[in-house]
Amino acid sequence: MSSSIFFLLISIFLYIDICNSQNSSNTSTTVDSIKHPYQPHDHIVNPHDFSFILNPGYSVCNDSMPAVYILVYEHSGPANYQRRIVIRETWSTQTLFPDLRIVFMIGKSLDKNLMKAIEYENEIYQDIVQEDFIDSYKNLTYKGIMALKWISIYCSKIKYILKVDDDIVVNTFTLINHLKFLDKNNLNKHSTILCLLWQAMGVMRDRLDRYRKKKRII
Repeated sequence: MSSSIFFLLISIFLYIDICNSQNSSNTSTTVDSIKHPYQPHDHIVNPHDFSFILNPGYSVCNDSMPAVYILVYEHSGPANYQRRIVIRETWSTQTLFPDLRIVFMIGKSLDKNLMKAIEYENEIYQDIVQEDFIDSYKNLTYKGIMALKWISIYCSKIKYILKVDDDIVVNTFTLINHLKFLDKNNLNKHSTILCLLWQAMGVMRDRLDRYRKKKRII
């Protein structure tokens, strides 16, 4: 009789213990699901929440005659006015290359006079895209994302896109001849990227490295 009572008590204690563990597991799951709901848009590393200050819009590509063959987007510093003038008047001039267009990608400066000068420059040339992040070396990632976002909206049907910096000189004659050669001879040119290829290149995190990128940026 006593042994029966003993086993009955053991069974009751086991049942209570199982019920408590299940309740604890359910509570943990509920709390975790509240704290960490899985929604893909919550996991975007860099949503790029910046707005355009200057934007030439669709006028660069859609209103062009003849149709634009190659769009050049140029990373430029706010103070590099002279460089932009030289580029406009030399290797990107529409006089020699009527089917080429160029846009300069610029961030914001804290210098109000410089910001006014850039605004005036854009009124003349209508080729500057500017967003409201601070233009600095560490923000080059923002500038690159700005450029790709702008092109995807306003120049999405361009055949070729070239990215350069404002300290680069492009041999435009050779470039266009090469691209037109590819058009004739490369049958599988859809989504082609022409660039210097660095294989297995990791993101640089060393604090002493000039090219270091913080995890919150990329």
